[in-house]
Formats: sequence, C-alpha cells, structure tokens
Amino acid sequence: MKKRDYSTSYCADGAVYYETFVLALQHHPEYNYSLVIWKSTDGTFDYRAGNDLSAAQITGKIKQANAKANAIIPRIIRDGMTRKQKLRAIHNYLVKNCVYDENARRYGYDDAYTAYGCLIEKKAVCQGYAGVFNLLAAKAGICSIAVPGEAGGGSHAWNYVKDGSSYRYIDVTWDDPVQDQGAKAAVK
Repeated sequence: MKKRDYSTSYCADGAVYYETFVLALQHHPEYNYSLVIWKSTDGTFDYRAGNDLSAAQITGKIKQANAKANAIIPRIIRDGMTRKQKLRAIHNYLVKNCVYDENARRYGYDDAYTAYGCLIEKKAVCQGYAGVFNLLAAKAGICSIAVPGEAGGGSHAWNYVKDGSSYRYIDVTWDDPVQDQGAKAAVK
C-alpha cells in the first residue's frame, strides 16, 4: 500500500485476510489517497486508485505531504527529547496549524481525510489528523497507528502510540477546537 503497487492481487481464504487488509489501511490512513479495495468471489482482493484522482495526483500529494513532514520534524523535535515530549510536540503542532474541516465531503474523495489536507491545506477531519499524526510520529521514530471506531455518535479516528514501555491514546481532533485557538489549545 505504501508503495502504491496496484499490480498485485492478494489471495485470501475466507474474510480474515481481507479484514486484516482493511484494518491495515484504517490503521495507516497516511497512505490512503482515494484508495478503493474490494474482495472478489474467487477469494482474491485487490486495491487501486479511485477515480477521483489520477496516479500522478496521488503521487504528488504524497510527495508534498512527506516533504512538509520532513521540514516540520527538525523544527519541533530536538535532540534529547523524551518520547512523551516528542508526542506532545507533534500534537501541539497539529493543534496550532490545522483546523477541523466542517465542510468536508462525506462521500467520495476529499483532501480533509489525508495527511496532505492537514499539512498542505491546513484543514482536516479525524482521519486526516490521525493519518498525519502517524506520518509525523514515524518520522520522529515513534510507533503509532490510527484507531478507527465510533465516538460521539459517529465514526471517528484517533491514535494509539507507544510511550516508553506503555501505550496511550491521543486524539488530536478532539483536542483541536472547531474555531482554532492555536496556542490556547496546546497541551502544556
């Protein structure tokens, strides 16, 4: 998925592998730019770029998001920081530099669901926040996955991260006020 290899078909015996594939995509939304997956009746499943973006557009958005993430990390992460300090720095950067996109499309592709939307357009929904958090955490050497689920009466995504020898949940979306207040919302 990370390499956007659409030439490979995957065989599955039963739904377990398909469900695992879906979970992998849900846990790493930083790689989902208009990705369509399906399971065939013969037990294989495939994925491909959706019709909303061309392969060149997808590649361009991924490259821009990665370049921006590469530029952010040295500005917010310093030598000698603990893992907790790094997580706080990533969290606070996102709270200060992105706003929740209340006008994101509910169906079809929308940049608000991606790391690109959060980093380049500076607006996202929970999936975009979770995806960019994964991306920045990985670049800071921290294990993070997005957690898809339900909260507040609807679908939601947040992050599960390794903080030293323990794990914790981080929800940048709910920590970021709708009317962005920048530094006021940052965790001390």
